[in-house]
Parts: sequence; structure tokens; C-alpha cells
Amino acid sequence: MSSAFLYGMIVSSTVLHLRQPFPQADGYAEVGQRFRMVSGETANAAIVLARLGVSCVVQGNWPGEENAELIQGVLAGFGIDTRLLKTQPDYPGMDELVVSDGSTRTVFASYKELLFEGPRRWDAADERALAQADVCLIDPQFKELSLGAARRARALGKKVVGIDCTADSEMLELCDVVAVSEESLGWLHPGQAFEALAPQYLARARGLVAFTFGPKPMIYGRKGQGLKSLPAFEVQTKDTLGAGDTFKAGLGYSLLQGFGDEQSLRFAAACAALNCQRVPGVLHSPSLAEVESFLSDKGC
Repeated sequence: MSSAFLYGMIVSSTVLHLRQPFPQADGYAEVGQRFRMVSGETANAAIVLARLGVSCVVQGNWPGEENAELIQGVLAGFGIDTRLLKTQPDYPGMDELVVSDGSTRTVFASYKELLFEGPRRWDAADERALAQADVCLIDPQFKELSLGAARRARALGKKVVGIDCTADSEMLELCDVVAVSEESLGWLHPGQAFEALAPQYLARARGLVAFTFGPKPMIYGRKGQGLKSLPAFEVQTKDTLGAGDTFKAGLGYSLLQGFGDEQSLRFAAACAALNCQRVPGVLHSPSLAEVESFLSDKGC
């Protein structure tokens, strides 16, 4: 069985799924379903990979005393190794509230405080876990420690997947594939046009860079090869929460299988499309057989 080490955000989450579109200020919306679950880029991607048959070890920000049991229990239920998650006394941990209306999701949390204002609440990536993995999915939020993990993974000869880094980031030079969402481009490079940013990403990238735009076509490329596009799959969306993390996990699985660029993107997009048809999508992420059946039905 292939193995993955994932390093990044892992949080507890309350998800409210609305029966109608998200309301305007001072408005009202009826809650259809409420879920208490685990979220964060690393947790979501690990669940997706585990469902695809990959053995996963996760490490991330410290769970607090209030949410450790939930986080470890949910992840362990998918067969994910949580031994590197260290509970810290007198620390409540990160907890988010997410409101989803099917086509959008709105997150309420304290990520700015966690990542930029308070003391560090995470450890350096575990050396042994890096060495034992076939692929390493490393998120950029832990700044220098994220870069350190990617550098070490590269030195160990591991395949590396990144997500949502800036156009001038060293992560681009370390990763075999990087996924960058339209949403992240907006806050990573505010006011800058995609047409100007995309060549900057490709100029620095070691491998494949995939830009995603929700239901609109994906744009991708490699250094010296220019940009190409692929249409996104059209599906009836019920929940977009975790779709980008699912896409990233699909790219990680594709790396393990040695897929080419177009095959990798179609596989990752199929994972995300299936996610969007389920509530909550990540907790019901597709099996490998379901992804393969979806792609076959689409003629891919």
C-alpha cells in the first residue's frame, strides 16, 4: 500500500448546511443539517486519500483539550495515523464554524490569530514520517517550518504536493505539483490579474501548477511549456466545503500512480466533483472505484 505524510492545518469544525442561499446581513436562513466534524486542508486531504486506499500519517497544529478526542476519533475512523498530533494542556485548540448553502461556504474562525499573532502552536515535521512516506502533502501555513518540511522531503527524494502558495514562494521550486485556487489568488495577490500572475508561477515552478476556478475550466502548465486548460466536470452541487482539499488529494494520488498531467487533473477534478455532490462531502469522499466509474461515465 502506498503511503502519504500530510503536514498542515487540522481543526475541529461545526458545519451548518442551509436550506436556502446564505442570507444578507440582518437576514435569516433555515438550517437543514448540522455536523460536528474535522476540517482543515490536511485533515480533509488525508480523509480523501485514505478513502482512495492510501495509508496516511498526519501532523499539524496542536489539538486542544476540548477538541482532541473529536479530531483523533474522526481521523482514526478512516484509518489515519494520528500519533503525531500532540494535545497541549490549557490550550483549547482551533475550532471553526462553517456555513454552507450548497454552492458557497463561509468560514468563521480565528486563523489570523493562530497563524500570525499568537505563539506557535505546531511542531516541525517529523523526520521519520517524512522518510517513510511515498508522497508528502505539505501546506504552506506553517511558514518556515512548512518550507523546512518540503526541503527535507525533497532531499529524501520524496514526491511533494503543495497548495495555495505565492508566485514568489520557494515551495514552487520544491513541489512536483502545486494546486492554486482562484480564492487563494485573491488574497495572496490582491488586485493582480491572473494573466500576469500565471507566468510568474510557471517561471519558478519545479513541476506542474494547476489553477482551479470552481466550476470554470482549470488552467495548468509547466515551466517553458505555457498554459493549457481543461473543462471542469458539470455536477449538481450540494456542498463545496473541502472541494479544493479533495482536488489536492487527487493530485497526490495521481503522483503515486505516475499519471500524466491531463490524467492527473481529470482524476483530481473527478474526486472534487464527487465531493461536491455529497453532504458533508469530505466525510463521504469517493472510493477509488467510484472515481473510476465517474471518469468512465464521462468518457475519460
